[in-house]
Amino acid sequence: MISVHEEERADKLAALAKKKLHKFQSKKVNQTDGLEQDNIRLKERLFNSENQIELMQHEIQSLRQRNKELKGLLTRDDAEIRFLDHQALEAYEREERTIYNEFRHKIIDLKERYKGDSAELCSSCMGELIEI
Repeated sequence: MISVHEEERADKLAALAKKKLHKFQSKKVNQTDGLEQDNIRLKERLFNSENQIELMQHEIQSLRQRNKELKGLLTRDDAEIRFLDHQALEAYEREERTIYNEFRHKIIDLKERYKGDSAELCSSCMGELIEI
């Protein structure tokens, strides 16, 4: 037969084992919750990165279209444009330079805005932008 002393000892060991099991299970739950939170944060970062990539691709497409239009203007035969006087020619050239400089500044602005992490996430997009 089991003595009272052995029974008390068995009860204490069972209580200790139950306490350790509960502590282990709580630790596992906390680790799982932490992993789920990390997963949610990573998904949010991925979503934000995908949005930035989409915006960059849209911007690239827009710049390509503008570039195509500008190339069309620059390669167009200027002989078809006839100016009545020297002032009109100067005004035309001044406006042409202004438009070109504005476009160049917009490209520089775009590159500055997308430097850093977002540009590293989509280096191929930046490569396409540089090609423009």
